[in-house]
Amino acid sequence: MAGQKAKAAAAYDSALRYLTVGLRLLAANSWQSHYELTLSLYESAAETAYLNGDFEQMEQWTRIVLQQARTEIDKMKVYEVKIQACMAQVKQLEAVKIGLQALELLG
Repeated sequence: MAGQKAKAAAAYDSALRYLTVGLRLLAANSWQSHYELTLSLYESAAETAYLNGDFEQMEQWTRIVLQQARTEIDKMKVYEVKIQACMAQVKQLEAVKIGLQALELLG
């Protein structure tokens, strides 16, 4: 909750620290035992890393979500973050490719 509040207040450094602590506190089997919490933490952390300009960390967290998410719908938030990150880095063609991948998943 602290990470979400800090992110909403545009305090991205603090939000990233809180969310990173939250991720570290997750159990090894959290994707099975606490799926919604784990998904939410990873989504928020990935978005906050992007907003903070830490694109490498964002990529690591989005990759984990794409591997662990149970449904295609659960993957869409990180696809959105990846597209936004590409746009921020002036990589429009890559953003379009990612968007097409996401749409393909949805049929």
